[in-house]
Amino acid sequence: MTSDNRRIGKLTKQNPYFNADSSDITAYKSVPTTPFSAHHASMDVRTRVAMRIKAIRKRRGLSQEALAALIDRSPDAISNLERGVSTPAYDTLDLLAKGLGVPLAEFFVEEGDDPRRTEAMARLNDAARQLDSRRLATAAAIVELLAAEPFKEA
Repeated sequence: MTSDNRRIGKLTKQNPYFNADSSDITAYKSVPTTPFSAHHASMDVRTRVAMRIKAIRKRRGLSQEALAALIDRSPDAISNLERGVSTPAYDTLDLLAKGLGVPLAEFFVEEGDDPRRTEAMARLNDAARQLDSRRLATAAAIVELLAAEPFKEA
């Protein structure tokens, strides 16, 4: 074992998913996965990202042509991305995030089973991004209060 391999092995053994019973660096335990709906299981990452791009664009009130102009791509390219026909390159994802005014991670957020909840979360995040730090702290406190009190059906 070279010194680099020994170093990697020592570092790796500190990882909770490393199988400590083995000195083999490739001996990892299975990494736990987050459960998600059957709907998501049947949908690949490309499709989920495509749907997110389209949903965010529509929420912003932009046409495909307007978004294309913002990020210096063709309307056909935007259409292909939104339909999952083509996969965006990293630089295109970065341009899309900046053009749409969202963090890059927004394209990879898992959708829930309830479209109303998903839309409400997106609206909440959009509004929160527009607040200064003081108002954001106030909004967070309000949401925390709402989450803490038991919900009663009207």
